[in-house]
Order: sequence, then structure tokens, then C-alpha cells
Amino acid sequence: MAIIHLSNDKDKLAEYQFGLTCEKAIESVPVSVIKKLDPLAFQFAFDSLLGILWDNVSVNQKFSIGQIPMIREAVFTRYYFLTIDEVAYVLKNGIIGKYKKEYNKLDIETLMTWFEIYDTSERMEWLDKRNHNQKIESIKALEQTTAIVPKEVTDKIIKSLVGDAEEKERNFKSVREKFIQSRKKKHKIHLLIYKKNKVWIKWQTRRKQ
Repeated sequence: MAIIHLSNDKDKLAEYQFGLTCEKAIESVPVSVIKKLDPLAFQFAFDSLLGILWDNVSVNQKFSIGQIPMIREAVFTRYYFLTIDEVAYVLKNGIIGKYKKEYNKLDIETLMTWFEIYDTSERMEWLDKRNHNQKIESIKALEQTTAIVPKEVTDKIIKSLVGDAEEKERNFKSVREKFIQSRKKKHKIHLLIYKKNKVWIKWQTRRKQ
């Protein structure tokens, strides 16, 4: 949490902030965790970042220092899942002009627009890329593992997980054969009973005649 430790020194904080990349910022600590563990440190760090922003953006309409608490809470409420470094990264991008400043103003609406742009574009693209890379690395690791493990070992592992396919097939055929034989036996019994009944009926008919 470098930003927390650098909050007392604006020069060092700005130097750290302007060296941030999206990749680096995402790996930091979420603001929700910082606020829960140390609310004062969260407040001071956030306010220091907004102070740097206020000092380095020249526009006709700018939020007042008194509005900083409101801006801090608005950003936190909507983007609590961002890291403290991502907050710094977004504000840095705003300072260098990466995000458009509508109507030459810097207010809460402008800042929320910056965070929305970051969240729905650059952040999303990087997370997708990271997830894709992690899947590729997992596949490579699995391939390397299976390549050095003897086939009989992997066969045993698979067998322990899904069972012996041949044994299952034998059991299935045995059950199926028993079922078929049972059906045939019942059919023969029913046929025999039918024939006996038929003979009995004929005998009774002849007797009455």
C-alpha cells in the first residue's frame, strides 16, 4: 500500500502515481479493504490524490476543497471494488488529458465519467487479457505435468475418478442380459398360461356340448 505510506509527501506520492500502469494498479489493495481496516488512512490517501488533481488541472469550473469529502464518498460508493492504485491511475489519466473534460469543468460529474470510462474499457480489457493468459498458462502446466507422468499412473488417476470403463460396460451388459432373460421368462410364463387357459376354455366348451 505505497500510496497510504506516501500520502504525507505529495511530491513522492505524485511520482509514484505517475509511474502507475493499469497492470500494476489492478494488483493493489481494494479501497473497500483499506477503508475497513483503517478509515483515516483511506480518507487521507484519497483526499491527497484529489488534492494533487485539484492542483494540476486548470479549468474554468473546478470543485471546491470543501467538496472533496462528498466526491470521495461518491467514488467509493460506486467503485468500492477498485484498488487505491486504480483510483490514483484514473486521476493521473485525467490530469494528463486522457479523458475529455466536458465543458471545461472539473466537478463530481466529470470525475464519475472518468471512472466509468476506465471501468468499462481499459480495466475490462486488461482483466479479459489477464484471464486469457492465466488459462493458457494453466493449459501449458497441465500439458507439462501429463507429459512427465507415466501413462499407467495417469490411467490409474483417471480410473479412480471416473471408474473402469470396461468394467462398467461388462456390468451393464450383464444387467441388460439378465433383464432380457427375465422379460423372456415372463413372456414364456404368460404364453404358457394363455395356452393353458385356451385349452381349458375349449375343454369346458366341449363338455357343455
